[in-house]
Order: sequence, then structure tokens, then C-alpha cells
Amino acid sequence: MVKEFGLMVFMAGVGLSAGSGISNGLARSADKC
Repeated sequence: MVKEFGLMVFMAGVGLSAGSGISNGLARSADKC
């Protein structure tokens, strides 16, 4: 139970960090254009 909850939190954190990274990448590429 605890491991599953920890995995959910971990995956959520990874997803958020990846999403913010993609957003930053798009913003930078837009600035270059």
C-alpha cells in the first residue's frame, strides 16, 4: 500500500517535472523564432 502510494507520488512528480521541462523548451524555441 505504502509502496504503491509512493510510486504514484513519484510518477506524478516526474510527470510534472517533465511537463515543465517541455513547456520551458517550447518557450525557448518560440523566443528563438
